[in-house]
Amino acid sequence: MTDHLERRFDAAMNEIYQRAGAEVGYWATRYLQMLRKRGGLETARYLLRQRATSDGYAHLRDAGRLDLTVEAYSLRAEFQPLFTTAELDNARNRLAFFTELDERATRSAVESEPELVAILQAVAALPGDERLSPEARSLPTASGQSP
Repeated sequence: MTDHLERRFDAAMNEIYQRAGAEVGYWATRYLQMLRKRGGLETARYLLRQRATSDGYAHLRDAGRLDLTVEAYSLRAEFQPLFTTAELDNARNRLAFFTELDERATRSAVESEPELVAILQAVAALPGDERLSPEARSLPTASGQSP
């Protein structure tokens, strides 16, 4: 049973690499090297034991994709039996900390930068292919005026 669960977890760790590349554009080469050398479970344990998060974690956090972190996958109910309580606590604490940090930053921006928020909302409302077009550069300000 444990061997089967470990194989499924290895596949899930490879899925992180594939999804982060396809969905975020982040191809984590060092992570892939670790997977190939250590396997998924030992890679996850190694990363969860570190005091600081990895560059890959930071990249996924900045992209708003904490769901694609080793921490998030480790906390899936099916995989929790593979980890110690300390490893699961580390994963849980990291996700909670950075989620709260992102929420605080968002609240702070909304409160202190209403014009920036209006611009970001206008960009978010554009279809994906228009977000980078020259026309997107003349978005309305908070007062509704074009710059």
